[in-house]
Amino acid sequence: MPEWKDDQREQRGRYRYNWNTPFLLSRFDPRVVYSAGNYVCKAVDHGRHAVEISPDLAFTPLGCATALAESPRHPGELWVGTNEGGLWYTLDEGRTWTAVHGALASQHPACSKAEGGPCGSRRSASAATPTAGSG
Repeated sequence: MPEWKDDQREQRGRYRYNWNTPFLLSRFDPRVVYSAGNYVCKAVDHGRHAVEISPDLAFTPLGCATALAESPRHPGELWVGTNEGGLWYTLDEGRTWTAVHGALASQHPACSKAEGGPCGSRRSASAATPTAGSG
């Protein structure tokens, strides 16, 4: 388990993770590990010390990420899908996040896999693959 900063340790109860927590090793830097629950965290030391790089991305107290992907072409571009149908992306290593779920969430309420946009496209709503039977 990553070692958390002292201010995060006191609030650890606020972190929620899915039973199948998404995490990934960066294709651009082998020392970088990303993980996602209701927050996206990043460690630059092979996963030993993680820090938040996103706001709480969940809509409810039970929400958390179920999908996490890094763009294959653009360092710093990450996509996150939640168990509540949320879909978020960042183009700047998590400094700013944009919600793109709007109409997508109503059409495909469950996402099983996020990918960093098809063919390197930076803002593609098709970055989510619906699960079987969801649409």
